[in-house]
Amino acid sequence: MKQRTKERLAGSADLLCAVVGETTGLVEETHSRVAAKVFGPLRALAPTAGVAKTVQLFHDATTDTVYRAIRGGAWQAGRVLDRSIALVPVTEDATSSRALPAGDAIAPAPPVTKRGQLADHAAGIVNGLYGDFLARRGNGLDLGMELLYGGEPLALTPTALANALPSGEPRACLFVHGLACTDQMWTVQAQEFYGTPAVSFGSQLQAELGITPLYLRYNSGRHVSENGRRLSHLLDELVQSHPGGLQELVLVGHSMGGLVVRSAAEYGRRHDAAWLARVKTIICIGAPNLGAPLERATNGVTNLLRRFDLAGAQIPAQLLDVRSAGIKDLRFGYIVDEEWEAHAPDALLVDNRQAIPLVAGISYHTIGGTLTQNPGHPATLLLGDLLVRPASATGRAGDPARRISFHSARVFPGINHFHLANHPDVYGLIRHHLDDEAAGAASVAV
Repeated sequence: MKQRTKERLAGSADLLCAVVGETTGLVEETHSRVAAKVFGPLRALAPTAGVAKTVQLFHDATTDTVYRAIRGGAWQAGRVLDRSIALVPVTEDATSSRALPAGDAIAPAPPVTKRGQLADHAAGIVNGLYGDFLARRGNGLDLGMELLYGGEPLALTPTALANALPSGEPRACLFVHGLACTDQMWTVQAQEFYGTPAVSFGSQLQAELGITPLYLRYNSGRHVSENGRRLSHLLDELVQSHPGGLQELVLVGHSMGGLVVRSAAEYGRRHDAAWLARVKTIICIGAPNLGAPLERATNGVTNLLRRFDLAGAQIPAQLLDVRSAGIKDLRFGYIVDEEWEAHAPDALLVDNRQAIPLVAGISYHTIGGTLTQNPGHPATLLLGDLLVRPASATGRAGDPARRISFHSARVFPGINHFHLANHPDVYGLIRHHLDDEAAGAASVAV
């Protein structure tokens, strides 16, 4: 069995047992609420108070024993599964993780294989929904963070990079996917758009401009700022170990990925990171720079449900509240720790977003889309590209104090959130920005 398959099996078993435990807790809490409402009135009446108290004590003791047994059984089953999986021999070496500063250790990501594509998609979704939970448990489904080239993870050593990367290409472009996705997102609709399933923005930039396409795969359920900080460390390693000397690095982020690259740039600025001097262009595609309406709506719904002391309201509220920290960051587009630290994560529509300046010397370009060709269509006004409204994608808030002054902004009517990641029109604009940058650099050199 391959190491990554083994890790995923162990992670799936651990997650299943955890779900059983959490579900049992919810059922027990609901049971207790219902029982309290039944026994409460009976205990308040003198004729039935004594009997009701005795029956309730017996009831509570019995149900407590049952629920403890279920949780204990799930825990024991998890141990048995974990030990059984541990006995299975590994048929290939695990990808080694890289050394990072204390507290920032990250797990290796799996390489993309045809057999594992469905599993990769599933892992991306689970990471997006519950990635912070997976990270806390050390679960094998945690995607961690990894740079990839050609679908394979890159070990960030001079020898490994020299063997893996094409020689003579001093320029690279890093593509960062969004929530609940993996690097495979960058080939979405390739067959429809280009007539072949493998074409992406990266493959076209390499063929036309000789730019090496690199991809990030990461646990999108963790806080955006955590991923941004880790990415900054990772890019420092890349620059230090690049065999030919990396002269230029372009960052392109889709959806949450746009927030992650902005976060990485900010943490790079704060720590005077060497890699940041190689970056002249950052492109955010469909990024919720001012937040996402769906997450704000979810926050509103959970707060409303919690106001009702009913099992039918409390259970859905609790189930919704366990969504990942990464998802909650999308409510207002948080990119640094200060925006979420020491703040209640589920407070009703409290915006703690700070005015984070753009990094000097870098051109920030934003790209958005809409569901319809008509910008005034109700669907477009409500949902934007399905998940992000144009004003958020471009940083153009109605309130001047909340605006982000990106260097350029473009909205493509009729291109939805997911198609933005590989649409020919979007590629044309990316190519335009890079051509302009190259022309500007040439004029400075002259």
